[in-house]
Amino acid sequence: MRYVSSERRERDDRWFEQMVAAELPVIRAYAARRVRDPDDVAAEVFAAAWRHRKKLPEPVRPWLLRTASNHILHVGRSVHRRARLAERAASMGDTPVVGDHADAVSSRLDAANDIDAAMGELKASDQEILRLHAWEHLTVAELGYVLGCTQVAAKVRLHRATRRLATAVLAARSVASLTTHPEPTGAF
Repeated sequence: MRYVSSERRERDDRWFEQMVAAELPVIRAYAARRVRDPDDVAAEVFAAAWRHRKKLPEPVRPWLLRTASNHILHVGRSVHRRARLAERAASMGDTPVVGDHADAVSSRLDAANDIDAAMGELKASDQEILRLHAWEHLTVAELGYVLGCTQVAAKVRLHRATRRLATAVLAARSVASLTTHPEPTGAF
């Protein structure tokens, strides 16, 4: 075991406390928009930050967001695997699988807003880059870091996602206007 001076340990502790105080609201908000338990995500992110404290980049926020994204994806894959296993187990026996109605409720609530409805039509990668840019206020360079691509690629992805969102919003509005204002029938 390596000896760490008390001065070094105190300096690390102060740095970590300041970093958590500054970044915890951002990480919790990021996670809350994606999962039910944002505290679990934040705990994992800051535990990873502590383990990697000697090699964290400045600014640290994009690294933290990327770590949160990776953790959320990992948990999502685990949940998906468990759901598939439950389906297989249910098909082998008489135990019925009760579906979770939360997704249906969430879908109806999202459809109430044109932008939410349009976001639901986009690919997951488009949704993520738009959320990172709008909700987390990341620059194009930070988007590139979080998404694991170059700044130029991030700029192109953001532009294309924005264009697809605008198209989807216009399509949703035109469908809504057709259903609320049907074309008259008969001659004038």
